[in-house]
Amino acid sequence: MPSTALRHGPDGYYVYIVKPDDTAEMRPLKVGHIGDGLAIIEAGVAVDEEVVTAGQSRLEPGARVETASANASR
Repeated sequence: MPSTALRHGPDGYYVYIVKPDDTAEMRPLKVGHIGDGLAIIEAGVAVDEEVVTAGQSRLEPGARVETASANASR
């Protein structure tokens, strides 16, 4: 995944996932290698889950998320 999606907290790396109800869920990760703008994720997210890659500093768990795909359909 893009390394811009990663956040680092006291317990390690995490990302925000967009849940089906368009709210954010904070998800801890096990991260392998980070380099060249990409991060290898060993555990924590599924391939089909949507990850927030911008604007994470304004998020908290349960916050409403507006995705780029939602904006494109308007």
